[in-house]
Amino acid sequence: MISKIRSGVAMASMLTLAVALPALAGNVTETKAECSNARAILLGGTGDNAQAERIRNFASASRLPIEVTVVSWELAHPGKAGTTEAVGVRCKSGSDCNSFAKAFAAKNPDSSPLVFCGETVMLKNERDR
Repeated sequence: MISKIRSGVAMASMLTLAVALPALAGNVTETKAECSNARAILLGGTGDNAQAERIRNFASASRLPIEVTVVSWELAHPGKAGTTEAVGVRCKSGSDCNSFAKAFAAKNPDSSPLVFCGETVMLKNERDR
């Protein structure tokens, strides 16, 4: 139980950094390469389709040999900065998500990707975009 609480607190802190603090742009928090349930938060959003389209455009232009699905999540505890959702990708492996996140951060200076494995209580209602 304590480790789940610590994990939730750590994820909340990292999620806040990933979607609200562009000063850390380019930093990528990675997950285990062997994860088969990997996701990467790439941008914060407000519910429109602009951020998802931006990620799709990058995926098409990058020609990376990585298959991703663009997804979004509602933030369980949205901040006051106007960000209500996280937008990112679902990957086949942690290694793929780590690589995609690094490439995205290199081309998008306002992004600080957070790659994670599995579910988190900080994000809810994942949907394909």
